[in-house]
Amino acid sequence: MISHYFKLAKKTLIKNRYYTFINVFGLVCGMLSALIIAKYVGGSLQFDSFHVRKDRIYSITQKESLNGNPQKRSEVIYWGAGELIKQYPEVINITRYSQHVESAIQTEGKKGNRISFVENRIFVADSGFLKIFTFPLIHGDSRTALSRINSVVLTNSASKKYFGDANPLGKILRIRVPWGEETAYEVTGVAEDIPQQSRFRFDFLITQSQSPLDPYEFWTVPSCSLFVLLKEKGENAGLEKKLENTLGEVEQLKATNRKVVMSLESIADVKLTNTEYLLAAVGIFI
Repeated sequence: MISHYFKLAKKTLIKNRYYTFINVFGLVCGMLSALIIAKYVGGSLQFDSFHVRKDRIYSITQKESLNGNPQKRSEVIYWGAGELIKQYPEVINITRYSQHVESAIQTEGKKGNRISFVENRIFVADSGFLKIFTFPLIHGDSRTALSRINSVVLTNSASKKYFGDANPLGKILRIRVPWGEETAYEVTGVAEDIPQQSRFRFDFLITQSQSPLDPYEFWTVPSCSLFVLLKEKGENAGLEKKLENTLGEVEQLKATNRKVVMSLESIADVKLTNTEYLLAAVGIFI
């Protein structure tokens, strides 16, 4: 009986081959589209999920108002916020992270030839970065790799690009900015290549003398992203309140009629963009 049904179905499909092709082709395209959308949206929900302490890592955003006029919320904050927040007992560690200008990077090859490329995935960080985030090092110690000024940590791909398969620890990379200034950086670590599902897209992680000489420059222009590692999950609400009260007493802000409110957002709480919500709805409809 079952074989009879199969024969009948085959005969019907062959007889109406054009409708069969249209239906099967449409079904395959629809399934593929839904699967691609599901993979894309699912990947977005996995951003930075590989960090061991992700539930206790928070990024800081700020809302500023000038003379009572609210400004756009920003993930780039004032330098001085880091100086304030690291004093609270709830905070284990902080790190500042900002993009460096596109620059020429060069080093000497084995035969004395110069190897040089223009790079745009250079970021400035401090000693807390590798202590907070989980970026395993192939060479070097994550506890000390960014502890000195003018150090650089490369990704594995960048290391092969400049040094081949050799261990580059102790080697020198020279970074020349567009206006001609050149600085020598010692390689102190090689990290595994950054996963695709990460907000951090660096090939070169460098340290510089970060603290402005004049404390008033702490509150001049928002200049960096700030991340904190808390002792306990869920302590962000109380910390936000403390920070809000402290910010209200900052003389540099009061003198210019600025009011700044900062909030802490867990990196584990991934939020989809409007486009991704639309794609998800389309996938469900398909």
